[in-house]
Amino acid sequence: MAKELKIDKDIERFGALISEHQAAVRACIRVMGIPEGYVDDVAQDTFITAYKKLNEFDSSRSMRSWLLGIARNLVMNERRKKARRFRILNDHLTDLMMVHAVPVVEEFKSEERIDAVKDCIENLPERNREVINKKYEQGKTAALIAQEMQKDSSTIRHLIARIVTGLRKCVDGKLEEVGI
Repeated sequence: MAKELKIDKDIERFGALISEHQAAVRACIRVMGIPEGYVDDVAQDTFITAYKKLNEFDSSRSMRSWLLGIARNLVMNERRKKARRFRILNDHLTDLMMVHAVPVVEEFKSEERIDAVKDCIENLPERNREVINKKYEQGKTAALIAQEMQKDSSTIRHLIARIVTGLRKCVDGKLEEVGI
């Protein structure tokens, strides 16, 4: 019975960690290019992995950083698996978003991709450019952007998703034009 009590307390403490860090983990996963419909799955995998490895956690480190590192590794593993590739947004845009989500990311593979992304962003309507700038250049959350723009945060999240989808199509089109 004592062992059950310890497990219950651990689960309760871990539940508190999930509550505290869930929003940051979900945001990080989404910014790294996982479509909205799969964010919950990857976040759940992140917390399951963290629970299994909780005894490996170095308490001198930040719990948030550790969880975001696990999430990043899961996303990178996902990108490597051909069978699951359809769940990830376009690789070009995913690379761009990961630069802003996680500081240590491999560099872009070609100038053409960077130019295509810049050109597509420049051709966005001013309001959309402003939202993308706040999200990816300034690193603001959808909630903060919503507050600044006096909008609902879910409206801003949906707007960002629509903008990213449009950018993905634009970048694909521009890269096709140059034969990449």
